[in-house]
Amino acid sequence: TFNVGIGAALQYRFTERWFAEAGLGYISRKLNTTVFLNQGALPPPRQSFTMELVTTHSVAFRTIELPLTIGYRVIKRKKTSLFLDAGFTGNFLLNTYYEVGFKQYEGSYAKTYWQGYSVHIGMGADHRISKKITATAGLAYSLINTMKKDAYLFGQDEYAIALPHRYLRFFVGIKTPL
Repeated sequence: TFNVGIGAALQYRFTERWFAEAGLGYISRKLNTTVFLNQGALPPPRQSFTMELVTTHSVAFRTIELPLTIGYRVIKRKKTSLFLDAGFTGNFLLNTYYEVGFKQYEGSYAKTYWQGYSVHIGMGADHRISKKITATAGLAYSLINTMKKDAYLFGQDEYAIALPHRYLRFFVGIKTPL
């Protein structure tokens, strides 16, 4: 699926080539997946103990991200630089939306817990537009993306009901010195 998020980061340059970033972001990540919904675990008034088999069409996680990244500028020219980076992101789950096709169960459920963490590698480019404004863009792939088991889902495979997944992130933005 295609998902959109927003984020901000502060970058510290150790040298002309090495840098570190720390930030804060928000993303609603939707997974088109079919898993069983545990109606008995849902909070009232949506809770049901009839236990008919209800499967999801999609699950969307609304997450606060806390990324920490270290990077290296591979090529540094007067206006443009190319960089490689690697990072760790803590993921705090705000809520989860289950699309199931039954109005009784479908909806957003509050979670508010640490969902897991992600580890990524990536590359990108910076292009200086003016003395104080630099455009940036990049691509990152999640090597690891841990997920806590979801209590509102059930199945025989404990690993699958945590909904592990990997993702490719594309980002664009503006950098300006503080």
